[in-house]
This record gives sequence, C-alpha cells and structure tokens, in this order.
Amino acid sequence: MKIRLVPLCAVAVMGAIATTPACACDDGHWIQEVLADGQILKLEDGSMWKVDPTDTPTSSLWLAVSDVIVCDDEIVNVDDGEKVQVTRIR
Repeated sequence: MKIRLVPLCAVAVMGAIATTPACACDDGHWIQEVLADGQILKLEDGSMWKVDPTDTPTSSLWLAVSDVIVCDDEIVNVDDGEKVQVTRIR
C-alpha cells in the first residue's frame, strides 16, 4: 500500500477537507523537466522553480510527467507524496 504525504493546503485542494487556512495552491500541473540535478523544476506551463538546496536530493529523483501541486513556496509531487521548498524564477 502506497501512503501519500501532502501538506494540509494540498489536501484542501483535493477536496478532502472543507475548511482549512487560506493558502495559494494550484493543482493540475506536471513536471516537464528536472534540470541541473534537481536544482530547477520546469512545469508544463513553462514556469521554472529553483529548489532549495536542502531538497535537491529529493527533487533530483523526480520524473518528468509526475503530477504536482504548487502551494505557495512548495511543490508537492502527488505521485511520490513528497514536497520540496521552491522559489519561482520564471
């Protein structure tokens, strides 16, 4: 059995919880490319995200076409149940 760990905001986006603190989450995205050994994530909409150096060991293993949710300064990999801290660079 695969267990998925997602932040509360992501759970709210997926409709599992009716009332949660306000957060800016955007689902329906997927990874187009993982660049520079996981330091940069490019999504299907052309946005580019710099991954926090402490999280690049995680993001470097992510696969293109993985479904993700963008929540404020985090990207959650729905397929793996993992999240990384990010800063939008484009």
